[in-house]
Amino acid sequence: MLELMFESLEVRSMGIALKPLLALYGGGLSSGLSVHMGEGTTVAMAVFNGFIIKESTVRFDIAGKDVTEYL
Repeated sequence: MLELMFESLEVRSMGIALKPLLALYGGGLSSGLSVHMGEGTTVAMAVFNGFIIKESTVRFDIAGKDVTEYL
């Protein structure tokens, strides 16, 4: 896909970032706790000055589907 973008569409550069970083940047922050709840999993990641602290990443198998069934 990147090859197509660079060669055919003449894209000059590409930035790849993780959702927790983008969520915090969207709120004007560079440090914080980002929690993402999907259908099947919930992931919590701590971010400090734009870097994800890998040791703080926690994954739960309880998510949106389970909450919907509970309600």
